[in-house]
Amino acid sequence: LKGKAAVPGDLNLTLTTLAAGMLSDCEMVLSNPSPSPEVDALLNFLGRFGAKSERTPDKITFRGGQFEGDVLVDEDVPDAVLHSIVCQAVFSASSVRISEGAGRRAYIVRFISDLLETLGIPGENICTEENDTVIGGADFSPPDIVQVSSAWEFEAVVSAAASSGQQIVISYPPGAVDHICDLLTFLGFR
Repeated sequence: LKGKAAVPGDLNLTLTTLAAGMLSDCEMVLSNPSPSPEVDALLNFLGRFGAKSERTPDKITFRGGQFEGDVLVDEDVPDAVLHSIVCQAVFSASSVRISEGAGRRAYIVRFISDLLETLGIPGENICTEENDTVIGGADFSPPDIVQVSSAWEFEAVVSAAASSGQQIVISYPPGAVDHICDLLTFLGFR
């Protein structure tokens, strides 16, 4: 067997990079992004909040925007980055409504809700309306050290801190988040 094959970029890495890119005012270029329709859906969602993007088959040029007002996190936000997008929006917008947050996405939203309570959102600011979850904004007030055990938690906490403009100390297992740290450094965070 001989030949060449063009392998598309990783979907989760593409989505995570775009979600993190919303936190930065730097323009970034993603080479070989995933061709998944989920990427286009996320770009559409982020564009509603001022993000600028241009997509060709082999790259995405992207500059983030800002979450403001009442944010509807609808089906355009893939489950893979729901935690990051919600944590960004909660600490920069007035409120966040997660479509299907009490329905199909309830298993993810429970995790996000617990994490948000650790970061200063009172439980009474998180409520259910039909199949949606609504979260009212609050001050970012984490404990002195936030302990996380996965890259997912790390991404969510970093997104919350960056969108609130606050510094945070995070304790995490060695090696679990090196790729996220590299991405954040690339985007200008330290």
